[in-house]
Amino acid sequence: MTAIIIMFLAGVILVLAEFFLPGLILGIIGGCLILASCITGVMQYPQYAPLIIGGELLGFFIALFAGFYLITKTRLRNLFILNETMSAEEGYTGPSQNPELVGQTAKVFSALRPAGTIILDKERIDAISDGTFIDAGKTVKIITVQGNRVVVEEQQEVSIAQEGTEGQWT
Repeated sequence: MTAIIIMFLAGVILVLAEFFLPGLILGIIGGCLILASCITGVMQYPQYAPLIIGGELLGFFIALFAGFYLITKTRLRNLFILNETMSAEEGYTGPSQNPELVGQTAKVFSALRPAGTIILDKERIDAISDGTFIDAGKTVKIITVQGNRVVVEEQQEVSIAQEGTEGQWT
C-alpha cells in the first residue's frame, strides 16, 4: 500500500515539476508513475477499483490545475507573457500601406490563382484577385489595399466598336 501511495505522490510531484522545468520528460515519467500506481492499486485491491481510479484522476487534475495556478504566481510567468509594447517611436512598423494604389490599373505578371504578382509602374506587387482566376497579361484594377494585402479585379477591356454602339438599337 505504501509503495502505491509513494508512486502516486512521486508522479504528482514530477507532473508539477514539469511546469517549472519544461522538457516533457518529467511529465511523462510522472504520468507513467501515476498510471503504474493506479494499475498496481487496482490489481491489489480490485474491490476499490472505482475509488482508486477516480482518486488518482482527481489527484492528477488537481496537480495540473495547481501547476497552472502556481506558474502564474511566480516570476516564470514572464517567460510566457510579452510585457513590452512595440511602438513606432521605438522603430517598429507594420506592413506598408499605400492607399494611393486604389483605383490604379496594372498588368498581371504571374497568373492570379487567386494570388500572384502584378506590375504597376515597373514595380512588382504581390496581389490577390477578388476570387476569380486571372491569367498573365490581363489588365486589373486595384480595389482595396489593407497593409501589404492588395486586392484586384479584372478590368474588362472595351473595344472601340462596342463604345460607338452603346444606346443604339439595331
